[in-house]
Amino acid sequence: MFAMLHCFSQDSFVPDIFDSLADVPDNMANISIKNEIVYRYKLKHHQIADSSVFENKYYDDNGNVTEIDEFNEDGKTAKSITQMVYGGHRLYKLRIIRETYTDGINFSYKENGSVDDSYSYRVMTKKPTDTVYITYKQYVYDSVARTVKIYLQTSKQPLHLWQQWHYEKNKKTMEPIYENPDRTEYLYEYDSLINKWTCYLKKENEDKKIINEKFFDDNKKCIKEIWYVKVASTVFYDKVEIAKKYNPDGTLFEEQYKYENFSMGVYRHYYFLK
Repeated sequence: MFAMLHCFSQDSFVPDIFDSLADVPDNMANISIKNEIVYRYKLKHHQIADSSVFENKYYDDNGNVTEIDEFNEDGKTAKSITQMVYGGHRLYKLRIIRETYTDGINFSYKENGSVDDSYSYRVMTKKPTDTVYITYKQYVYDSVARTVKIYLQTSKQPLHLWQQWHYEKNKKTMEPIYENPDRTEYLYEYDSLINKWTCYLKKENEDKKIINEKFFDDNKKCIKEIWYVKVASTVFYDKVEIAKKYNPDGTLFEEQYKYENFSMGVYRHYYFLK
């Protein structure tokens, strides 16, 4: 469910992790993978010039990702450590440990497996008693378990309607609930003829702008992504394309990043069995 939602506001830290988990195939438990190492390859004149470890992922016996260690450019020192706790295949706790602070989120579930509510927090490393980021969310669904409303409560705001959606055939639309003039909302469309999801960004009093496209193969694997806005504060490209390749067992093998015709780098995934 999470990988397809992408309906979080700009103050949320969770989507990147869910995107990472979205590439984990459903049969991971049957493959019996213990851990996965992702290498970052730098290119020079279209040739591999250098490589370093980018991520190390660990799996439990159910095929769930239980830890993700992300490394700095040197491939040795840790940039962040993400830890996850499950009950079966349900994610109950997620914690991202960084040098100066730790982010966390806890989930509870309804009997049908849908998320009932979530609690997010941020704790500063030097002052662990200071929890500076707290949000509480309640989720409401329709008769076929699609998210229709999310209520939000923060340390500064009481519980209130935060986001809502409606559905028409292959179109999923967020109904704007603007809390301030800079409020950002998202609109989604699915083209079943070419297996493409399109995400639009909409601000109050502005036209919608396309920010992301995802193309899928017949096995529902994302084979290409296109981002039309900055994907990070240090990236100034207007359009970034990500091509993905998979192994025969469904595991992700390679991601190649391109800006127009210029290759920005390659990430390859290597798996180790239990």
